[in-house]
Amino acid sequence: MNTKLIIVFVRNPKLGRVKTRLAAGIGAAKALTIYKLLMQHTEAILNPIDTDKIVYYSESISYSDIWDNTIYDKQLQQGSDLGERMENAFKNAFEKGYKKVINMFQRYATQSNLR
Repeated sequence: MNTKLIIVFVRNPKLGRVKTRLAAGIGAAKALTIYKLLMQHTEAILNPIDTDKIVYYSESISYSDIWDNTIYDKQLQQGSDLGERMENAFKNAFEKGYKKVINMFQRYATQSNLR
């Protein structure tokens, strides 16, 4: 068993449900496009890394998205807020025997760095 794990937290990409602060300035459609680009960028970076990876979805698990089912395990986020969801994901990882765990988010674009 691999002892290293990368956890990726994602929101299901739905209009008006992602990058809401950014959407306030550029519109929900552009914010959704940016979010999808950030997910593609993250996946392209993580894909070749030889370690276990789990994608944690906010609302429902998608088996037909950019996260290849043969490379990424897929789980649903559990908890009432982000802190609790992260705690549960890490607890689950350590209970499975992982020794080194990191998490990734798609939170890199802001209105100020898009200008």
